[in-house]
Amino acid sequence: MKLYKRKNDHQVYLFDLKDQPNSLKEFLYFLKSKGVRGVIDFSLSTGRDTIHPNISLKDNFILDSVPTSLIKNKEDNLRLRLSELKNKKINQLIELVEPIETSALAYDDELTAVASIIKSLLSESKYLFLVNPEKSIRHEYFEIIKEALLFEVKENNRSVFITSTCNEKWLDLATNIVTKNNNFQFDVAYNNLNTLVTQDPIDTSSAFQLVKKAS
Repeated sequence: MKLYKRKNDHQVYLFDLKDQPNSLKEFLYFLKSKGVRGVIDFSLSTGRDTIHPNISLKDNFILDSVPTSLIKNKEDNLRLRLSELKNKKINQLIELVEPIETSALAYDDELTAVASIIKSLLSESKYLFLVNPEKSIRHEYFEIIKEALLFEVKENNRSVFITSTCNEKWLDLATNIVTKNNNFQFDVAYNNLNTLVTQDPIDTSSAFQLVKKAS
């Protein structure tokens, strides 16, 4: 994996929390600890668990991700939403799961995971909560997902929270590493590797430990 310099002020939080069975609660607790009050506007992606299996992918997108319109019916509203997307990486991801009229049950784990991320990207939520978003996804699809997320954070001012069983895969995207100290309080370390410029692959397994030690 190569790391490239990204010149922006986007916020992508990579949570390095061991033995935490409920990532959603940790995300919400973290926001509360940072002073976020009231109802938290978020979209959650956990792969198959966040896709309704007995309806089509199109209906999944309509049900959870497309704003209701009093003027257009739901399908027309989805069609308009997709045609007006500025984030073309989402369109590329949708092409991977076409035809979206197909029942969600027909998709394998990889495409279901992609569909779950698409659903979150299509939402208008301020926060994207992603649990193991790289699971079952091949490298070329994964790279499109990262570019789609980067666009949303840079252009649409959204924040991304990630828990992963393979943290090293997210070092080129994450701006901050979140851990818990001995008092069970959150610590946030800036990810210096996010600003590295290199044309040579690096050992990301040791690089992640380097980030933690630097904090």
